[in-house]
Amino acid sequence: MDDMKTGNATGITISTEQYRKRIEYEDQLLYTRFNLVLVLNGFAAVAVGFNQPIYSKILLASVMVVINVLGAIAIWKTEFVIAALSRRVNDPVNDIVQKELGKTGWLRPNQILCKIFPIVLTLGWVFGLALALVSLH
Repeated sequence: MDDMKTGNATGITISTEQYRKRIEYEDQLLYTRFNLVLVLNGFAAVAVGFNQPIYSKILLASVMVVINVLGAIAIWKTEFVIAALSRRVNDPVNDIVQKELGKTGWLRPNQILCKIFPIVLTLGWVFGLALALVSLH
């Protein structure tokens, strides 16, 4: 299982173990970023529930839209790196996992966490922001 791979641009030889370690590192980054976005959304949702002026709620919702969009971009980029690294490794275990997950891309766990969930969070804040703006009139 210690077959060697060649880096595409530099000609450097990279072992399968080095690929695996980098995939694990990127995977940890992905979930750390996702958790950060999720925690910030939770704190913001609680803060919106406090008795405060509507302008404060609008400001908080606007900030959360920006945070969610930037978070989604960071999460998506990390997922692309993981996918690129995974394609370069000849790993029978990964082949089994990919086969079991099937071809339904948008129902795969990383797709749900990396793409669908950030979009739903952002849409929730945009909807709340729109309701708050409408209530001003």
